Amino acid sequence: MEFADIAAALRCDHVCPFVKIPTEQAAARTLGSFGKLAAQTGLTVVLEWFRYSSMKTLDAAVDLIRLAGEPNIQLNVDILHLMRNGGRPADLAGVDASLLRYAQISDGPPDQPESAQGDEASFNRNFPREGEFPLVSFVRRLPRDAVLSIEAPRLER
Repeated sequence: MEFADIAAALRCDHVCPFVKIPTEQAAARTLGSFGKLAAQTGLTVVLEWFRYSSMKTLDAAVDLIRLAGEPNIQLNVDILHLMRNGGRPADLAGVDASLLRYAQISDGPPDQPESAQGDEASFNRNFPREGEFPLVSFVRRLPRDAVLSIEAPRLER
């Protein structure tokens, strides 16, 4: 059984990959192929980008989606990754709204030492209102029909 069959059986409508392929052209080909496969079962691909992937910035992720050229590929905008890569909610104004259909929210301090950011992203995020991220501004810049999810894994507490 392939991932698309499993996703269909679970009634999933989104799949959220990230890319660790170092060259943009190879990454675009792979993402495009993945998008075609996902489309066979009606899945929308929401690309996640972050510092430890090939697409480290919002602009790089948008460029990769354009290169992949599949209409079912959109953007997963995670406020933690936006903030930790020097972005701000206002940066979303420059992104085609049709790409902004899925977002992950968590909270955190405005600054985090780079040495702690990997652990924060994977294991120690704060729930909304437990930090200082501009969550209201972030959510207001998303389309009204965007899917929101809280991504706040915690190893301890």
